Amino acid sequence: MQVDRVPNRIPHGGTGHLSDRRPTSEAIGLRVYCTADGKVVHGRITAVHNRHCHLQLEKRWNGRTRIILDWSVLRIAEDQSTPKPPQKGINKERVDALRQSVEDRLALLPDHHLSPEETTLIATLHDQWSILLDECQLIEEQQELIALRIIALHEAYDACILQGIAERHIPPRIDLSRKNRRKQPDQKRKLRTVREQTRQLLTALLLSAGSQGVSSDEVIAALCTSDGELPITQHRIMGMLSALSRRGEATLIGSSKWAATGKLVQ
Repeated sequence: MQVDRVPNRIPHGGTGHLSDRRPTSEAIGLRVYCTADGKVVHGRITAVHNRHCHLQLEKRWNGRTRIILDWSVLRIAEDQSTPKPPQKGINKERVDALRQSVEDRLALLPDHHLSPEETTLIATLHDQWSILLDECQLIEEQQELIALRIIALHEAYDACILQGIAERHIPPRIDLSRKNRRKQPDQKRKLRTVREQTRQLLTALLLSAGSQGVSSDEVIAALCTSDGELPITQHRIMGMLSALSRRGEATLIGSSKWAATGKLVQ
């Protein structure tokens, strides 16, 4: 492993100039950081490929949770534990009660009681969905890596031209703008299903809260969980809350709490 004078560089190998060195597999799993747009961005390395590291970000940056960066811009974080997001002003007992109320209401819906055959079919669909989601993620990461390689290739083209080599001697450039942006055939259906599930959960929560209402923080704490029975993202639940407000199905009451109106039905 190359000894580096710059502190906190991730493990790397190779000799000579920095551009000739590569990150090693020992970097996988490390919590690292870099500076982007004047902010410190933290993440954990999930894979290395040549000079590039795949990162799972702790917070969304530029709309993304996964990015690929050159290893040389990364530094090892002193604290290797992933911090948990703070939740201020949340009454845990009330949040637990609200979450239980939501689950109880969902249990009363007509489609909740499934036959053994339906349960098996749903489990199979979830397995297939998980496998395909992982494959799509790998394809996306590969596309990002290819885009970086194309940029490097174009830089090599420019270097050749600066040295006086005629363009007819080098292969044609690859147009980065020619990307297939067509949505997958089932993407609209998937988004519609997510919206329906989001509305169902939020409706159950508002009805459970009754005239007392529920704050935005309580909504997030009760519904936006990653390890419970009700996983849902914050931006979707807050977007649906705004939609219910626009339709007059939810309204703000005292102390900035949300409450259901007479128009809201399960």
